[in-house]
Amino acid sequence: MGQEEIIKSWEESAERNLCTAKDLIKTNHYDWALFLGELALEKLLKGAVTKAQNDSPPFTHNLVKLAELTKIKFTDEDLQDLSIITKYNVQARYDDIK
Repeated sequence: MGQEEIIKSWEESAERNLCTAKDLIKTNHYDWALFLGELALEKLLKGAVTKAQNDSPPFTHNLVKLAELTKIKFTDEDLQDLSIITKYNVQARYDDIK
């Protein structure tokens, strides 16, 4: 699979996650909607890292780390929001980590 196909795969997977998150909100499953929303962000950032670095993204769920590897200019507020989202996701994904 070429780089453009890999990036497209990240983006399409993120779109599916976001659509599912929106459906979950309609049924008041906010915890799962937040989880999938974070996953969509993570996948979009991994696609952006792939494009910026011309390489595979690192194995991490840290949205700030991923954001810093892209060529996208993020504000301090954006990075703070990504940090909060990462913290929520790690707690939801790994229940024993608080």
